Amino acid sequence: MDKVQITTIYEKYKSIQAFFDERSKRVWAAAEAKSIGRGGINAVRAATGMGYLTLKKGFAELEQSPSVQQRIRQPGGGRKKKTDTDVTLLSDLQQILDPFTRGDPMTPLLWTSKSLAKIVAALQEAKHNVGITTVRKLLKQLGYSLQSNRKRREGEDHHCRLRRE
Repeated sequence: MDKVQITTIYEKYKSIQAFFDERSKRVWAAAEAKSIGRGGINAVRAATGMGYLTLKKGFAELEQSPSVQQRIRQPGGGRKKKTDTDVTLLSDLQQILDPFTRGDPMTPLLWTSKSLAKIVAALQEAKHNVGITTVRKLLKQLGYSLQSNRKRREGEDHHCRLRRE
């Protein structure tokens, strides 16, 4: 491995790294190693810090047609929903909302007289690790509409009202 070659690969990688997703990095590294020829894999590994298996996967993706490559990650990746990790969250939320639930019997519209902040505080008191965004999503999932009383701007005095001065 030539130090100049590794430095050159490193400089190229650093200048375009921010534009890559996971697959792009692998495919670029595989293409770079392939263009170097003998010793290319070790040179790219030394310059980028990528592992051998990562480069091997990049070579496999390089051989595929672009139409086959649709997903970057496996299905099911990412953070799990709070209701999946905290099984009593929905039942506790409904228990908190029941005394404060209002609705229109003619439509499926439901709302609560409790504010989001108070609901979050009650859930946190019940040892649930939730925030306002999570509670908002859960309320929407349960069919609640987030409504509140609106204060109206006071207009000019009506002529029938007596002015006290």
